[in-house]
Amino acid sequence: MSERTHQTESLPDSAIIEQKDVKSGSAPFADDLPLIKALRGGDEAAFVSLLDQYHSTMLRLAMIYVPNRAVAEEVVQEAWVGVLQGLNRFEARSSLKTWLFRILINCAKTRGQRESRSVPFSSLSDSDSEPAAASHPIIR
Repeated sequence: MSERTHQTESLPDSAIIEQKDVKSGSAPFADDLPLIKALRGGDEAAFVSLLDQYHSTMLRLAMIYVPNRAVAEEVVQEAWVGVLQGLNRFEARSSLKTWLFRILINCAKTRGQRESRSVPFSSLSDSDSEPAAASHPIIR
């Protein structure tokens, strides 16, 4: 068995298919092209199907980066807006799914960092540990 055959046997089926596609010169993400064309054409049904397919997974992934579900839902919504705005710039160098999740992760990381720097207003006043007058004296 040659080294090349051994390498191919250790790869998952999807990687072998992608290798063959690259070698043959066909687009490795050709399955995405009709959907991309429909989305660029403003096909609402195509967008709804994409939303149905990936929304819950995106929400679960966003929750890894942000502190709570409400923020994760905002991040997912922001990612969908980014997808719609960037669709005409999508070059299909990766699958549509990969591109979509990369947008989500970028939004989630940015939002997660922003959330970690902000302090909730309720935590600024800790009335249980010291009186308000002592912690915030009135300046005259």
